[in-house]
Amino acid sequence: MIAVIGANTIDYFSYSKRLPMPGETMIGDSMMIGPGGKGANQAAAAAKLGVPVCWFSKVGQLDRYKDMVLDGLTAAGVDISAVEEEPGAFCGAGCVMINSETGQNSIIIMHGANAAITPAYIDRHKDRILQAKICMAEFQVPPATAKYALALAGENGAMTILNPAPAAGIEDEFYPLVDIITPNEVEARDITGIEVCDEESARRAADFFHGKGTKAVVITLGSRGAFVSSGGEQRMIRSYAVDAVDTSGAGDCFNGALAYALHEGQDIFSAAGFANAAAAVSVTRRGTMASMPGLADVLRQIE
Repeated sequence: MIAVIGANTIDYFSYSKRLPMPGETMIGDSMMIGPGGKGANQAAAAAKLGVPVCWFSKVGQLDRYKDMVLDGLTAAGVDISAVEEEPGAFCGAGCVMINSETGQNSIIIMHGANAAITPAYIDRHKDRILQAKICMAEFQVPPATAKYALALAGENGAMTILNPAPAAGIEDEFYPLVDIITPNEVEARDITGIEVCDEESARRAADFFHGKGTKAVVITLGSRGAFVSSGGEQRMIRSYAVDAVDTSGAGDCFNGALAYALHEGQDIFSAAGFANAAAAVSVTRRGTMASMPGLADVLRQIE
């Protein structure tokens, strides 16, 4: 089983031929509302590929859209039995602007009920988390909670994966608790201070993480693929050329698919290649959680 400690959001998408300049008002092409959030998306991505996933999070009691998130996860096959409602709160929210010509996006998120995912909440569901083969966390939940959950799972022998997004300060004692860290190039830059623009700079950023005590590093580079460093071996993993319509959620898809492949016994380099294929499929679809592919879709992309 994969345990995902992570946030959910109600995502408000707007599509336009370009993104507005500061102070500019534009007429868009279309809009939609859908479930999202880094943890929810990653859980859905892994579950849709066919592995048992349990999601640990909170939704806002006041939010009329909370069932949209829960129904989306249930439809993907995610176990939501550990989810709690936070009294007096709304769900997190994501304001997503997408360039309909390129698929590129700009996103602003609000934490909402996700801010109440505390170590005490983790303790209430400790028995379930200790059943996990892999435990994933990300930084739309409080970093202290992510640290606490990964330490708990790691002590019980689970593989731990941290997606440090959005980028936040990481305490030095956190790094050794992480088996695999998965920043994108912007998050890697913000954490390490190294501008990640090619294989050599990705190598230096990976060495920073290893120097802090993290065993394996996967830096996602969008259309350029991913850089993987583990066990003394470092490799660029190729991307797949596709016509992107919406890149929002692609990183979450990558993380969920990476966890799926590792859970099923692939080594980290093969798993990253599989995850690149899954992310390539996701960017050909609109939305975040709604864009996560099934196993047959990914296998067709790999062929």
